[in-house]
Amino acid sequence: MKKILLILLLFCFFSVKAQDYNKFKGHWVTEKSEINLRIYFNKAQKKLVFWQYKEVETLDYYNCKIKSYKYLPIRYTGKENGKLKGIILYWYNQNESAYFETTYELVEKNKLKVVFKGDYNFTYYYKRKEI
Repeated sequence: MKKILLILLLFCFFSVKAQDYNKFKGHWVTEKSEINLRIYFNKAQKKLVFWQYKEVETLDYYNCKIKSYKYLPIRYTGKENGKLKGIILYWYNQNESAYFETTYELVEKNKLKVVFKGDYNFTYYYKRKEI
């Protein structure tokens, strides 16, 4: 009986812990850059996925303005102490790149702090975008 109770308590503890990271899901924007951040859970891969992108306006063949997106990949590396971790490698061109380790921390329900450490060190604050 005690073993069953212990197993149920451990299951509940880990379930609640996993659900805490659901608070990160959403569409995030910052005033410091034009980059949008989306965090969602991929059911097929059973993990959180990060999409970071920037809208780019270009001209098509007929000189009409069209919007496209420049994707800036983030590799999700895990969660620790209520924070999410990731790695970013930007390629500016063939010869220039930048490497960052990122930490995502919820400051408030709709405010996300992202700390970048690597080739440059800086912090951005994102707000949850209403869709």
